[in-house]
Amino acid sequence: EAELIPRKYFEEHLSGEGQEEPNQHPKLPPPDRVKLTSLWYRPDRLAYEILGPDLCWKMVLMAVVITLIIGLVQTLPLIITNIYTSGQIASKIPASWNDPKVIATPSP
Repeated sequence: EAELIPRKYFEEHLSGEGQEEPNQHPKLPPPDRVKLTSLWYRPDRLAYEILGPDLCWKMVLMAVVITLIIGLVQTLPLIITNIYTSGQIASKIPASWNDPKVIATPSP
């Protein structure tokens, strides 16, 4: 790509001949980007940089909800057993159901 500029501008802004640093006209700041190679040892930070803050927090919230649901599903049998054996439900069950003789007797 070639650019045509006036001679006066060329004489005021000499570059390319070793007089000045090439990044002068216009002066550009250094690139503002994340070095992903330094984040390989921090997967949480790497995911935050790649996915962005909104999506990252949604995924964290989803992981917490899934963990709570799995914990509830796994402890539900224990909760039901504790309610049954504490007497709240056991008092309403007929005594013949808990009698070992009735259970061990074969039916004709």
